[in-house]
Amino acid sequence: MSFFSNPMVSDELELLSVLLLLFAIGAGVLERGRRERIQRRLVPSAHRARVRDSWSSGLWDQLSEVLERVRFVVPGNSKELEVTLQRLSFAGFRDSRAPIVYYALRIAAVILLPLIGLVFLLQSDIPQFKLIVFTLCLSGFGLILPSYILDKLVERRQIALKNALPDALDLLVVCAESGLGLNLALGRVGREIEDVHPPLAQELNQVTAEILGGLDREAALYNMFLRTGVDAIKSLVLVINQTIKLGTSIADTLRLYAEEYRESRMQAAEESAAKMSTKMIFPLVIFFLPCFFIVSVGPSAIKMLQAFAQ
Repeated sequence: MSFFSNPMVSDELELLSVLLLLFAIGAGVLERGRRERIQRRLVPSAHRARVRDSWSSGLWDQLSEVLERVRFVVPGNSKELEVTLQRLSFAGFRDSRAPIVYYALRIAAVILLPLIGLVFLLQSDIPQFKLIVFTLCLSGFGLILPSYILDKLVERRQIALKNALPDALDLLVVCAESGLGLNLALGRVGREIEDVHPPLAQELNQVTAEILGGLDREAALYNMFLRTGVDAIKSLVLVINQTIKLGTSIADTLRLYAEEYRESRMQAAEESAAKMSTKMIFPLVIFFLPCFFIVSVGPSAIKMLQAFAQ
């Protein structure tokens, strides 16, 4: 019998080949990450942005035919579609193909999650009735999961817009006091906060583009509220429009509004901090206290049991 025909040797060779393959994949990933870090240092940010935009546009062009073929997944109910488009807009997805991708993901989740569950469950001895119930539950979970993720994305984006608003207002005050008009000030603030607060910078740049396109400034500012759904932006738009109609100083108005909103943000942070002690009770009781009692009382309990056993 040859050396390689030995079952133990062949198993070891298979394990060694798998380990070598995993090592090669890991080394390739690390090398690719190192090259990307070097490339980010060498290539200017503007060129990287152009490359990223061209790559994303090329990817969308490649997927456009596939998305057109699955356009039937979009519901025909105009009211439901309108609500979905509004939620996608609040989350920052404003491409015309965004609803197709969203509904396609929902259908894929409804189909794939039960299949994945069946692959694992069929290997165990589970009654057929329980298997059917579990598959239906996975289908329902797959139907709800994309909507839940979208709601979380909307919430995160709206929180980011609210947190970025006072900083943008401070910059607007500086621009207004330096003699810039409101239209130019909005564009300048959008460019300045692009690296720090990208969501709000995107909205301000959109407002500036609409104004340059001939849309009325009041309508452009109100469209920003319709795109984001943030009540603070609606209040800001009303304050700016009222200030312009009354002819008062817009810099003073924005400064007062920024101070008030910063105070409200601080109050919200203090309220969240006050709730933290109450929220920490349940993790402490469930996870920390049992470990503490095991470490502190466990040795004494063991000694007492040994003493009673003797």
